[in-house]
Amino acid sequence: MPIDRFKKYLKAIFLVILGGVIGIFLYEFIKSVFEVKNIEIEVKKFYELLVPNSIVSVESIKKDGEMYKVLVKLILNDNVNYIEAWVSKDSSILVEGVIYLKDSVKTLERYKNFVECLNNKGVKIYGLLDSQNYPDAALLTSRQLNLLGRYSYLIFVSCDGDMMQVCIDSGITQFPAIVYNDKVYFGVNDIDWFSNLTGCKF
Repeated sequence: MPIDRFKKYLKAIFLVILGGVIGIFLYEFIKSVFEVKNIEIEVKKFYELLVPNSIVSVESIKKDGEMYKVLVKLILNDNVNYIEAWVSKDSSILVEGVIYLKDSVKTLERYKNFVECLNNKGVKIYGLLDSQNYPDAALLTSRQLNLLGRYSYLIFVSCDGDMMQVCIDSGITQFPAIVYNDKVYFGVNDIDWFSNLTGCKF
């Protein structure tokens, strides 16, 4: 009788341990599925903001130590590029260089929304990018565009080449020039200046 009781006791312990192991396995599996899906969403969103007008797809996600190795496909103007990146399990860090993913997405969204607001209000930046013929104007124009981030192309009007005379005829005599409500403002201006001028919030 004591041997039967001992066997039952061992069997119960075995079943409890087996149940625990299966439970841990299932928990880790489900957690991994959610991690991968979250990584896919965050990485896609990041590269869509980082490379405007591109088509972004996440081709593969594989666990690599404590991070996930992600292969991203970018299509822009019929050019296809692949980027390999590593993303932390909680999707907070992307390493291509080191990029804090969630913070970067928020920052890119702020720039995007700000420039879209400027565009909706009719703001235009006239400038030159021909650094060979107009090095100073090209430098200042680039500086102005960089201050507004990757989406500044939405409000940029090039006065290079054949457009030079059109810009001059429109009263654009220095570069960069910001046009808003039929007024022309010359020079490089920061985000606060644009915000005060238009009411757009950064």
